[in-house]
Parts: sequence; C-alpha cells; structure tokens
Amino acid sequence: MVDRGSLWIRNAAIVTPTGKIEGDCIVREGMITKVGRITEEDDTQGYPVIDAQGDLLCPGFIDLHVHGGGGYDFSDATPEGRAEIVRFHSSMGQHPS
Repeated sequence: MVDRGSLWIRNAAIVTPTGKIEGDCIVREGMITKVGRITEEDDTQGYPVIDAQGDLLCPGFIDLHVHGGGGYDFSDATPEGRAEIVRFHSSMGQHPS
C-alpha cells in the first residue's frame, strides 16, 4: 500500500540548487526523495502520477526572510528562541502524520 504522501511527478523542468534539470521527482511520505530519471529500482508501483508536461517544478522553496517562528522572534536574541525558530521552520518540510 502506498502512503497518502507519496507521489511521482514526471516530465518536469526541476529547479535545483545547482540549476534546472529535466526529469522526474519522487515524493515518499511527504518528503522529496529523488529528482532525475526514475528507474525500476525506485519502486514507484502504485504511486499517483502527475505528468508535468515540461512545466517548471520548484521543490522546497523557502521564504528566507523571516523574523521568527514558533512563537519566538530573532530580536529576542536568546539561544533557546533561535533554536525553536529553526525547529519550527524545519518542521514545515515534513508531511503531517
């Protein structure tokens, strides 16, 4: 059985930190696990498939301009607050269980 957070996006123009690549994107349990060409070893049987038809896919865009998060503000300047802000923002990239 495939997890509800799993997906295969095919034929996309994928934006990566090093440039744009043509290929596919596999999402497992809400997390991007592979970009590029998918092979039989990737075991995507039963995954819902979206054909991007060459459209742009921008996985993981993050708002880099933040003042805080999780109830804390960087202007408070406490190590605990900074750690909680990081935990809060990093938790947003995971699929809820």
